[in-house]
Amino acid sequence: MPAPSHRRPIRPRQVPTGSEGWSMPWVQIKYYNFHPNFFPNMIMAASPDAKRGDTVTVYDKEGKPFGHGFFSPGARVPLRVFRHGAEPLDPDHFTKALRQAVDLRLKTLGLPQQTDAFRVVHADADGIPGLMVDKFGEVLAVELSNASALQRAGEWIPLLHELLGTTRAVVHFDDAPIRAEAGAAPSSGTGQSTQRSGGGHENHRERHAVPCELCRRPQDGFLL
Repeated sequence: MPAPSHRRPIRPRQVPTGSEGWSMPWVQIKYYNFHPNFFPNMIMAASPDAKRGDTVTVYDKEGKPFGHGFFSPGARVPLRVFRHGAEPLDPDHFTKALRQAVDLRLKTLGLPQQTDAFRVVHADADGIPGLMVDKFGEVLAVELSNASALQRAGEWIPLLHELLGTTRAVVHFDDAPIRAEAGAAPSSGTGQSTQRSGGGHENHRERHAVPCELCRRPQDGFLL
């Protein structure tokens, strides 16, 4: 079976007019689109310093600020926009997004009063592409689906432990897309890391994202 060809990184054919004053790293899009996912043919250019996993400032086809997103050149979906608007990105954007997601489940919906198993973060719906988090008692099941989320998981998971009172996280990711972006040979299986709230983790290969004993009560779960 022939090896899959790697997509070429997106780079400008010529420097966009006025881009000298743009916030770097940046990505310029060809079309106005408020869906979070931008495919390669929807992207006009990217700054030379934009690399895999970066948070980039997004500009529209006229060079006006459009928002911010995660960038992974070579990926099937190289740009995932998580915020629209011309304002600079708050350094605490993701901390606030995680707190807001947790407050929705804990305070607004009152899910802990009904169950100890529910979804805490639902990726784009909570403004954090690539991050899915479910709570099962004292354990968090974390699924990462892009390089940007993978790079930031070490900051996000301790905060979630603090907000939710959990003590352990089972982190699951499919490293094939990430390795393809980097031009590396594909590996077998998926990656999983078990991390305790006190720090440290152990990496191993496993097909199960969540321990089987935590999956015995599906009727108690809420996926929001």
